[in-house]
Amino acid sequence: DFNPIQTQTFHELFKPSRNTLVCAASGSGKMALADFAILRLLLTNPTGKCVYVAPVEEVAEQAYSDWRVRFGGIMKSSQVVRLTGEAAADLS
Repeated sequence: DFNPIQTQTFHELFKPSRNTLVCAASGSGKMALADFAILRLLLTNPTGKCVYVAPVEEVAEQAYSDWRVRFGGIMKSSQVVRLTGEAAADLS
């Protein structure tokens, strides 16, 4: 079963051809929504790319690892990449 956030956003993520930004609380099922968007991308544009923005590197790493396992067999390695914007203070 989908939760209310997933139910309300499924059509927007899976049916039309436009970009979508989803903002919701932690634990609200946003990763499943990202899976919907990736599946739609693969169905409509097999060579396309998807951008996932995470608040911290640990979340980005978890998503990256999950998607490499989940979609790695049907996507080229260049379609599943991880970029982070985290930076440490320059103490030198």
